[in-house]
Amino acid sequence: MVGSFIKINKIDRLHVHDIQVARSVFWINKLFRLKIVLDLHENRPEIMKYYYHVNTRLGKLLISPSRWKKFEFRYIKKADSVITVTQEAADYYVKKTSESSNKFCVLPNTVRKSFYLNYLKKEDIFSSLESSFTLLYLGDTGLRRGLITVFQSLKFLIPEIKNIKIVVVGKSKEDSVLKEFVKKNNYQRYVMFKGWQDFNLFQSYIIASNIGICPIHKNLHHDTTYANKIFQYMALGRPIVVSNCTSQQNLVEKYKCGSVFSDRNPRDFADKILTLYKDKNYYQELSQNAFKAVRENLNWETTSESLIELYN
Repeated sequence: MVGSFIKINKIDRLHVHDIQVARSVFWINKLFRLKIVLDLHENRPEIMKYYYHVNTRLGKLLISPSRWKKFEFRYIKKADSVITVTQEAADYYVKKTSESSNKFCVLPNTVRKSFYLNYLKKEDIFSSLESSFTLLYLGDTGLRRGLITVFQSLKFLIPEIKNIKIVVVGKSKEDSVLKEFVKKNNYQRYVMFKGWQDFNLFQSYIIASNIGICPIHKNLHHDTTYANKIFQYMALGRPIVVSNCTSQQNLVEKYKCGSVFSDRNPRDFADKILTLYKDKNYYQELSQNAFKAVRENLNWETTSESLIELYN
């Protein structure tokens, strides 16, 4: 099927997204000898270790992350060019495979300009949050994303911020654990689980909120990737509070657009939130820096230039 596609469309370059289909593409390319760009959206073998289905009894029997890692390194060596989301990921693969750094192209998963230039405001979202100091979380809610830490921080935040609200837009199979924790601690009035919402509503949730959060657990995968949400928050001028995963910590420190807390430390997370709540000038400074960073550097029209340069 891949071979027929190449023939019919007279393809002269192959761009392979992630390693799931790499084996088939590299195999069929023995007939065509085309140049291949391997596009690694994430460290797939590392993130697989946390997948629910991989950790079931059957999953452990049939799926081997260590074997996938061998495949990943093998096809990195075979590829003509490799795309990574972060510089940290490129540095990791250079070290592990001994390939030249020139082989790697860093292409962050930033937002398109249309995300922050063309959108509709949903008034009911604003009215539901207008009296609250809101922390917003967008995306998958699996436990490795760190929301338990955020909920644990409420015991420190509630006495200081009476109108604190945590809005969660997203869901996962592990939501029952999060909701049980909230219920057990009587935090229902402080937490809103909205489930997955239409992407076109994201801007309204962000603008109606005060701070965007990304509390993901520190691990090899999270250290070498970006969560899309941080660029979405920043695009609309919201300071971000993130865990000390290497890539996102480096980004925050470079652009001075938020605060970094120690992974899985609810007290430290609360301290960072309280600083932004109490120091209005500091909040405004980070807000302006976030807004500026996306418009000048962290938008797709700008970051995609590295991909265009690669193909040129």
